[in-house]
Amino acid sequence: MRDDELRRLFALSNPWWKTDDNLASRTAWTTSHRLLVSRVDFDLGYRARVFDDIATGPVGDSLVVLNGPRRVGKSVALIDAIAAMCGRADVDPRMLVHLPCDGLKARDLRRAITLGRALTASVDLAAPRGRVWFFD
Repeated sequence: MRDDELRRLFALSNPWWKTDDNLASRTAWTTSHRLLVSRVDFDLGYRARVFDDIATGPVGDSLVVLNGPRRVGKSVALIDAIAAMCGRADVDPRMLVHLPCDGLKARDLRRAITLGRALTASVDLAAPRGRVWFFD
């Protein structure tokens, strides 16, 4: 996959990078996100709690793997966790990097990680900060 294709993938997959510092506007992207837009008409109120510890706990070094069959809600749970983290005052939305991996090869993934760090370099202006990567 070429760099321009990866950049487009990051731009489409990380709409929260375009929000400002106003906490109220940080989650405005959820109303138009392709995985969440149907909630307006069909919301039953259920939210998977599998990522609650990540979404509400301290940002640190960890690797969490969620495995399961296709079409059971793993991606929606991931996006819900990102939305919750975007609403936190201690998290800069540019620290949150979502990468859909369907169709990526190993070399694409390595390049995507390097490119993702470069695209979020503005987070490190004051001091180096970590990223929270969500591989989907």
